[in-house]
Amino acid sequence: MLWASKGADRGINKPHRHTMHELFISMDSNGSQHIENTKCRFMRGRAFFLPEGSNHYIAAEPGKYAEFAFVCFEAKHFLKSGNAQAQKAVDFLVSNRQYFSGIDPEYLRENIRLIQNILYETGTSLPLSSWRTDCFLGELIVNYYRSVNKSFGDSRNLMETEPIQLLVNKILLHPETDYPLPISAKDAGMSISKFCNNFRKFTGTTLTAYINEARLKNAVDLIKSGDLQISRIALECGFSNLGYFHKVFKKHYGTSPFALKKIFRERGEFPNIIKEY
Repeated sequence: MLWASKGADRGINKPHRHTMHELFISMDSNGSQHIENTKCRFMRGRAFFLPEGSNHYIAAEPGKYAEFAFVCFEAKHFLKSGNAQAQKAVDFLVSNRQYFSGIDPEYLRENIRLIQNILYETGTSLPLSSWRTDCFLGELIVNYYRSVNKSFGDSRNLMETEPIQLLVNKILLHPETDYPLPISAKDAGMSISKFCNNFRKFTGTTLTAYINEARLKNAVDLIKSGDLQISRIALECGFSNLGYFHKVFKKHYGTSPFALKKIFRERGEFPNIIKEY
């Protein structure tokens, strides 16, 4: 899943979080981006990487509108599309919390060009528009990665994060499988406490919460694409307890799976349930 938009805020907007990664491009110099406990001034073309689950908000200059554009995408978007190198760059940015890009003038101009192309492609139904969007997003990620002066060859970082990354990839590809904490820690070659700390640092959440989120996203896809009963969907996504499935689904998306299925049938289209919380 990927979507893009643009907007303008005045004053200070409400702090919020996303269930997707966001690459945010400031279109003027009239505000600042606040992410977790850090902030950085807008500059036309400057990029901000907001990992899923990170708390953030925009503060505009008094009496002015802060203009911006952004693209949101799933945590393993590039893994699913087969672009392993771009996925490594995204995972590195997440694990190292590289929120703010550099300010080289040529880089800033390129960001404007790329985000405008993404906005155009996501707003059309032309042939191969989704493929072109992926290409432009990949360029944005690579350029962002280079702008923060990091290298794919940082072997120490890769050694520290590779076991967690491998597990995350398995969870995203097969969320219905059980991943017991003791076994997951052992497979990663870590104690349980070290594994929990490293997993939270890499993903921003716990193993259980991450598995549940992956299963819920899979459930949404099944609700959208087929006529399976909700109880069958819950089982196929790894939820053996139907009551627990309903509880975590409603908590995460603000609606029940039955209600979501009903809306889809009545409207003939699937509602946008990307959650901000």
